Amino acid sequence: MKIKSYNLMLLIAVFIFIFTLLINQSIYEYKQSFTGIGGEEKITISLKNSKSSNILNVEKVNEFTHAIGNLPAVFYTHEENYISSDFQGQQAEVYCINGDLNLFYKMPIMDGIFLKEKHNLNKEKVAVIDDTIAFELYKTYDVKGRSLKIAGENFKIIGIIKRDSSLLGSLINSGKGSVYIPMEVMKEQKNINSQFFPFKNIEILTYSHSLNNLKETLIRAGINHEHFIIEDQNIEATKILQRKKLLIFLISGFSVLYLLKYLVQIIKNIINIISKQLKKSYFLEAVNIQKKALILKLLKLVGVAVSIVFLWNTTSFQLYIEPNKIPKDPTDLNLILNIIKESVSSYLNNEKVYMLPINEILYFLKSLSLNSFLLGLISGIVVILSLINTKKKSYKEDLCQYRFTRVSFYLMAGVFVSVILLVLTGLPVKLILIDILIVYCCLTFLSWYPFLMTASQQEIKEQQNY
Repeated sequence: MKIKSYNLMLLIAVFIFIFTLLINQSIYEYKQSFTGIGGEEKITISLKNSKSSNILNVEKVNEFTHAIGNLPAVFYTHEENYISSDFQGQQAEVYCINGDLNLFYKMPIMDGIFLKEKHNLNKEKVAVIDDTIAFELYKTYDVKGRSLKIAGENFKIIGIIKRDSSLLGSLINSGKGSVYIPMEVMKEQKNINSQFFPFKNIEILTYSHSLNNLKETLIRAGINHEHFIIEDQNIEATKILQRKKLLIFLISGFSVLYLLKYLVQIIKNIINIISKQLKKSYFLEAVNIQKKALILKLLKLVGVAVSIVFLWNTTSFQLYIEPNKIPKDPTDLNLILNIIKESVSSYLNNEKVYMLPINEILYFLKSLSLNSFLLGLISGIVVILSLINTKKKSYKEDLCQYRFTRVSFYLMAGVFVSVILLVLTGLPVKLILIDILIVYCCLTFLSWYPFLMTASQQEIKEQQNY
């Protein structure tokens, strides 16, 4: 029963660890696949759902855009509205866009084009719809140039985008279709006061503004930044990839630690062999007599040393920590506790924001990345502690062989099942072979570590008793 429980625990822990590695890489790749022509150097300012949508209006946005200068920016809001063709109608999410969204996102265009800045400047009544609306209203995807009625106004369809029909997209996005229209057209609707037209999101393409500078700019424009979630998307991408690297470093770091212990044990063996022989012979003669044993030990020593250097150089990286998470005074416990409290509160009170369908998925994946990382961290520690068990029975060769076989099987099964799950959810799969190989080698060593140490210690005892 104990063996079955141990195997089940090890299986679950290895699977969670491997799945976490792969899903964080997949989330990073998914995020990169939607990066617009402007690159990843962008900042998003998203209004929290719990706040009033009138916080960010035309007047304040004009002040803000004047403050940021010539930096490209896109503003958008959305509302649920009734849309119809000549045949039938339905409720849909209507997104009002101001700016060139193509700079920020690679929109999945099936036919036609997406909205451009000229459509806002010329106040053209044009619309881009997703493929679900196209088929539901027109029973065909060939709808470019046709007319679509939104809130009683006729719009010309200029493009169709492909809605994310994967399992992930279906679970996250609402069941309603999406329509994109120029914001300037919506502002001119008779029932909207243009001066107080509400915005819900800003995205800025920038190479010069930091988050702190941007918060100061918002304050100068009379906007309270506490009403918004402000994120540097380049930093967010770095954090997602960094979580995968941290998990690999966890396994390799423990492996390096135990390799160092084993290295010390090998050195003790070499010293013991020579010192034992010196009681009978001079140094050179002692070395010559024990030449074969010493060569084997030295080769083992070199192999372990090379492994340590390789693992450290391959898995170590420059850790990024947000400036506001670094205490100015490391000795101030109250300051450290406040930072921890704010981090936990931010994690638990993860407020949803108004955003585009693409962004909704990215926002969900960001949370999934963090949650899976925490699970991966726990599972990684469980795997390590299970393999380096210091109980006497764990020193037996047959048990170490059994663990090694099990871990190898669990790792391969974990990779296989994780790939299937990622494919089913619609996330891209990218296997970094060096990452899988490092994890496999580290787990192999940790499986054999108790036996290797016991065998080495036993060898010393036998030499001393000889």
